[in-house]
Amino acid sequence: HGRLLDGERVVGSFIGSRLAAPSASGGREADASLELHTFTLEGGTILGMGSALPGASVFSIVGGSGAYANVRGSYTAEQSAYELGGDGSATFVLTLTA
Repeated sequence: HGRLLDGERVVGSFIGSRLAAPSASGGREADASLELHTFTLEGGTILGMGSALPGASVFSIVGGSGAYANVRGSYTAEQSAYELGGDGSATFVLTLTA
C-alpha cells in the first residue's frame, strides 16, 4: 500500500494483494501468482490484476468505479519489494481507453 504520486503531488492511494502458489522447486522466481491492485483516485477507483515477474510486469485493467466506471486498458508495474531487497517503491504507467 502507499500514496500515488504524480511527480511530487499526491494524486491518490494504492493497495495490492498477492496470492502465490510456490513452484515445485520452491524458488520465488517461478511461482504461480495473482496480484490484485486498487488505485484510489479523485473521482473513483481503477482495479487491475495480473502476475508480477522480476522487473517490469504488464497488468490488465479489469474495472473501475465513479469516473473510471468504463475504463479499459493495461499498465506496467515495476515493483521494488522489501522482501526481495528493494526499497519498497513501485512505478506504475497506466494506458487507459474509455
